[in-house]
Amino acid sequence: AEPPPIAFLATIRRFLTPEAMAPFGAVEAALVARVPPDRWTEVGLREGSPSWGEAEAAGLAVGTVADAVQGAQLVSLLLPDQVQPQVYDDHIAANLEPGAAVLFAHGFNVLYQRVAPDASHDVIMVAPKGPGHVVRRLFTEGYGTPALIAVHQDASGKARDIALAYAVGIGAGRAGILETTFKEETETD
Repeated sequence: AEPPPIAFLATIRRFLTPEAMAPFGAVEAALVARVPPDRWTEVGLREGSPSWGEAEAAGLAVGTVADAVQGAQLVSLLLPDQVQPQVYDDHIAANLEPGAAVLFAHGFNVLYQRVAPDASHDVIMVAPKGPGHVVRRLFTEGYGTPALIAVHQDASGKARDIALAYAVGIGAGRAGILETTFKEETETD
């Protein structure tokens, strides 16, 4: 079986397939019910990014960060910490759908309030204990990378379930998922 698509913000936004989300039926419905199948995967990149062609060649839908965020129910903000606040302010905040979940792979910007989605959004973290290319390689080999999950805001009442579903979707359930806080992850990373 094909591995489920994984979302990125700059590598920006990705919807997991219903198959990957099946163990979390209600969460699956919340994430994909309002999104047409051809929109489950979309990568948001800055205009002129050298990764644009590579993402298209891999069969991913590619658009600008703002375009990818529009309509997304889950935005995976997987950019380097130092650029996240500006990208969030310039391209994400105004385009974020009501009730959309915002996912981080590191807690720094949320802990220090450099990125602060309003209270109507779930703010979650799935922090794999390895770089993205290793997470992907292990996933495609049938293994997984351990990950930490955390919830900073639970506007939907399902933030923890969404974080768990995402962690399982990237293969962390094969290796181990531990719950933590944004503070603990930031200070111990």
